[in-house]
Amino acid sequence: MKNHSEMSAGELETQLFTSQFAFFVIFELLKNPPNPYLKSTKR
Repeated sequence: MKNHSEMSAGELETQLFTSQFAFFVIFELLKNPPNPYLKSTKR
């Protein structure tokens, strides 16, 4: 339990990176959505 503060700091950093990555992926998907349903219904 000596590294508790280090562990929580690392977890916070990982959470931050994960949320940033998720936001980036969602943004990219919104810009260019890979929707086979839309393509199939448009023809």
